[in-house]
Amino acid sequence: MRVQGASCKNKDDLVKESQAVIKGPESARKWLTENELVLKGEELTMSTMTSTLLQLCSGRFHQPKDMVCGMRATAICMEEIIRTRHTANALDTVKEQVEDIVKEAKEAIEELVGGVRKAMRDTEEQLKNQRSGGSSDEVEKIIEKAVKSATKLTYAQATGSTTANPCTTNKDLQIENNAKAQGKLQRR
Repeated sequence: MRVQGASCKNKDDLVKESQAVIKGPESARKWLTENELVLKGEELTMSTMTSTLLQLCSGRFHQPKDMVCGMRATAICMEEIIRTRHTANALDTVKEQVEDIVKEAKEAIEELVGGVRKAMRDTEEQLKNQRSGGSSDEVEKIIEKAVKSATKLTYAQATGSTTANPCTTNKDLQIENNAKAQGKLQRR
């Protein structure tokens, strides 16, 4: 039983040593390159990682420490490949969506600008027509309406003014109505 306990401890030590040597994707790639499982500058793909695993299993490495480090380095690189692939796919998807949104916004803005340009041309034409005298009657009517609305008395002005004829007529009517009301009261 001591042999098993010793081998388990030895495995734990091997794992700890591999964790100390290979901490992340850069150190994993470095280990694989230094041990000639991957060529320097070679792109890491799932195919190259499969090749590293096959080389590890071929008996090239006799030390358990090297086998554990090789498997750890390969696993970390595979995880990095998968993460990078997912990130690239997500970025492509986001890029496509943003491009679609920008395209729609651009089309909407172009449509609005076209509408504004058309309205400006129409207004410019109307102003030219009015200046040429073709519709001077319309301009005169607009001016007359503006003058009338500016000189028109409000209700407050009309009731407060004693100089205007309509107001005196209203007072006369009011006096007459008051006299009729008093007469009705007296009869009762």
